This record gives sequence, C-alpha cells and structure tokens, in this order.
Amino acid sequence: MLDYTATLSAPVRHELDLTLSFEPDAPTTTVHVAAWTPGSYLIREYTRFIGPVTATNERGEPCAVRQVAKGSWDVDTSDAERVTIAWTGHGQELTVRTPHIDGTHAFFTGTNLLLFVDGRTDEACRLTVDAPGGWTVFCPLDADDDGAWLADDWDTLADTPIEIGPHLEHRFEVMGVPHRFVFWGADMVDIDLRRLENDVRAIVEQNARCFDGDLPYPRYDFVFHITATGRGGLEHLNSTVLATPWAYFDTDEGWLDMLGLISHEHYHTWNVKRIRPAALTEFDYLNENHTTGLWVCEGVTSYMDDLNCARAGVFTRSEWLKRLGTSMTRYTNTPGRFVETVASASFNAWTRLYRPDANTPFRSISYYLKGALVTTSLDLLIRDRTDGESSFDDVMRLLWQRWEATGEGFDEYAFDAVIRDATGVDVRDELDRIVFGTEDPPLKALLLTHGVELGCETPDGADTGIEFASGSTEVKHVRPGSAAERAGVCPGDVVVAFDRRRVTASNLSKRLERLRPGRTCTMHVFRRDELLGIEVAPETGGEETWTATVAETLTDRQRTLLDAWLPQDPAPTDESDDA
Repeated sequence: MLDYTATLSAPVRHELDLTLSFEPDAPTTTVHVAAWTPGSYLIREYTRFIGPVTATNERGEPCAVRQVAKGSWDVDTSDAERVTIAWTGHGQELTVRTPHIDGTHAFFTGTNLLLFVDGRTDEACRLTVDAPGGWTVFCPLDADDDGAWLADDWDTLADTPIEIGPHLEHRFEVMGVPHRFVFWGADMVDIDLRRLENDVRAIVEQNARCFDGDLPYPRYDFVFHITATGRGGLEHLNSTVLATPWAYFDTDEGWLDMLGLISHEHYHTWNVKRIRPAALTEFDYLNENHTTGLWVCEGVTSYMDDLNCARAGVFTRSEWLKRLGTSMTRYTNTPGRFVETVASASFNAWTRLYRPDANTPFRSISYYLKGALVTTSLDLLIRDRTDGESSFDDVMRLLWQRWEATGEGFDEYAFDAVIRDATGVDVRDELDRIVFGTEDPPLKALLLTHGVELGCETPDGADTGIEFASGSTEVKHVRPGSAAERAGVCPGDVVVAFDRRRVTASNLSKRLERLRPGRTCTMHVFRRDELLGIEVAPETGGEETWTATVAETLTDRQRTLLDAWLPQDPAPTDESDDA
C-alpha cells in the first residue's frame, strides 16, 4: 500500500503539504511527477507545481534525495524499512487540468500534484486529506473506515479529481446509481437545480442506451468550477470537472452549450476512459503518447454529445441543426483542413492543438471539429447503406463489448474493420480520403439522403482577410492570399486607424463596415513600437456562413431515416381555454 496525505494548512498561500509513505524494495527508489494528464494531450510540466522534495526513514532520520530529471528524484532508501517523502504542492493556475488552491477551495488531481513510485504503479494507494474546518472533501473514490480514499492502483489515483471546500452539493440517482453535482462559485449565479438534474438525468440515460444500457461506475460526480469566462471539461473514470462560465446559467444558448459539454464529458465514460486506441492503453506519464486515433476519442464524442442531447429531448431538432451549421461554418473557414489530415492532427496534438499561433488556422485542423464531421458522415453513410438498420452506435457498442471482454485498445489503423464488423459497411476508401487524406466529408449529399439541406452564404461586403483578437484591434490572423497579406499586414500588428480615423476595440466593427471592395484604404498600425502606414485594397467576400435545415418536402425514405437519426421535436402543448 502506498500511503498519501494532503494537508491544507495554508490555502491562502496556494499551497498543499503532501507526503507519500511506503516500504521500499530497493536501496534507491525513484519517484516522479507526471508531465501530462490523460485526456489533455500536452506536456504541461507539472513539476513546476512541486516544491522541495525531502525524505525521512521510520526513525525520522533524513534520507538523501537527488533530482535526476526535471520531474524525477532518486531517494536513498538503503537504511529505511519505511520511507516518507514530503513536498509542497503549489496551485494558482485555474484550469480543469491544473491545481488551484486559495481561500475558497482547493482542486488537484493525482497527475498534477502527487508523486508516483517508479515500477510500483500497480500497487494500491490510499489518500488521506486534512481539510480546514467547515470544508468538505469531494472525491469519487471509495473511502475506508477512517475516511481515507482508496485506489486500486496509481492509474486510478492519477485520474482522480479532488475538490475541497464549503461547496453547494446536490445528490440524485440515475438508473439506481448515485450522482452528485458539486459547485465551486455557485454564489455568483442562480442555479435551477431541478432543471439541471432533469436534463442531466436524461443525458446520462441516453448515453447509457448507446452502449449496453448500464452505467459502468458505482457513483459519478459532476464538479462545476463556475467563473466569469472559463469553458472546458476533463473526463475521469467516474467523474468530470467542468469549467462553466456565468453565461451558462444566465442565457438559453449558454444552457444548451453547458448541456453539450456535460454530455461530451459523460460520453467519455465509455469512449476514452475505457474504449481507446491501443497506443493509450498503458500511459507513459513522463512523455508524449502519440496516436492518430484522437479523432475517434474526441471527434466521435463531439458528434455524439449534441446528438444525444437531441435524443434525450434536451435539444430540439432545430437547435441541433443550428449547431451543425455553426460547426460547418468553423470548418469551412479553416484553410488548414486542406493541409493537415485529421489523423495527423491527432498525432500532432502535443505540439499544435493546445499551442495555437498565428499560422494555426492555415496549417492544421482540429481533430475535435473535423473528427465530429467525419463521424457525422460515417453515421449517415451507414444508415443510408443499411436502410436505417445500422448506425454508428453499433460501431461504438462493438468497441465497448470488445473492451469489456479484453480490456485492450483498438487498432487505430484498422478502424474500417471495426465498422465493417459492426455494420457490414465497408468504409475503407472513405477513411483513406477523409481521415488519412484531406478531403472534406461528403456531408451535403449524405445529409440530403436524410432530408436535411445545407445552405451557404458568402458576404458581399469588403473583406481584408484579417481576423482580430477578441476585444482588441490587434491582428490575430492574416488569411493567406488575402488583400491584407498582399499589402504586408502581419499578425501582431495593432491597428490604430483606417483612413486617418481612429480605430478602437469599441468602434472596430463600424470602421470595418465603412470599407468598400476595391477602394484602397490606408491602415495605420503599430508593429512593435513603430508606426506604419499600409495601403490595403479590400476585396468582395469574407467567411462563409452555413445553415442546416430540414427540406420542405421529404420522401418517405428521407422522413424515415431522418426520424430514426434525429428525433422530431415534441408536438406543442395546446394551452387554449378549450383544452
């Protein structure tokens, strides 16, 4: 047993005192801190959160500690029957992947603050947390009689989120399994707990129906970090941590976005936390774990999240189609889709997705975004070729059955065989073109087989090819081949005037509206600290806007396929006096 303790002695200093005690099995024991978190594919160097590492034996005598790598230490355990390693964890970076500790709460996971013992990751672990009075420890693990949290092995503890604080919690059951909402920041918003419970229950039940109808966990926590602007989530074995902005609770559109995020992270319970590429079956916590299969991990989930919201009745059909149109708009306005395959985007996630720069839209594509559209096309293709007898659900169900039987990951280069085994449909050529090639998924034709039409509008106003940073006049991106690129505008330039008229963040949109295609304007910018005048001749055009709508007239086959794929909206309730 590896015994961990975490003591919140001074949360206002953003610090956590940590220890690890165990019986050594060698004269020298090496311990590490992980460099990344499964589910978020970037080396995050968690060693930056770790304070000085010291060690003592069972008699309280110091054991020599020598750092041997950026996140690794050798401990002299030659004179110890039991060793206790101590260090300080620092947390002041608020994301779902990094530790955050202050006077209102503490949040960390096994990967970002706990050391692990080299060669002993298969041993059981126990974590005891000492929290300030009035604070509760929220943890999805089993607890022993002393209140310590138990994990079967390091992988389980590494995956576990620990949330501590005087938080609002709400308990409910789904399919007889305990579920819980935990809210940090709940005092900043009005939360309709009954509505949230009902919507989440419907989503959980629908996600379960996609597989064998059961929930593969003994309990589940939804941990909400409610802040002004944060947005994101990270999946865990039987929990998720959700960064939710205030707008999620204040607007209808925000509420739908939150439900989509919840559905996404919960669907990961099956797809990613259990079903995953063979390359991710055993984690190397110190280095990148490359795979071309992240389009399955995240793209499939990004398709199923909103679709299952519609199936669960928390999205209407029109709301789902609107979000599809938004995805098509983002996708078609990303020139990088012609440069990088979605398989390559998966492999290069470690250096590209989480490290965007001025050239990112022009050299790469998101495996979330294209992966979702690839999955949409595959689902529609399967339904069309089998007359609705099979769907992509059958693919995921087969992967689930195989994982339950063997615990092994799937072959990322033979996904066509999985689809063929599950549905009888051969998609090898399609995968070669749209996954391992840069072709667009043929969504327009496939959607039409299901009675959905895609529409596209291109603006006829002036287009410079510049994308500005949000809330700023700083140039974020310059589209290749655009008027701005030909004129010499660069990312990082700060625009201060158009035709001698001052430009600010508040009037930028109005100034852009005054531009006319073919009429040269003088753009004044600061590049570093140098003022430059640049002549730009805007062209006609701009970014495309896509919509998805049900066709006015449907054949019987289209209607049958559509209703089986995307449920009809419920009939409106007659609220007249005669009802």
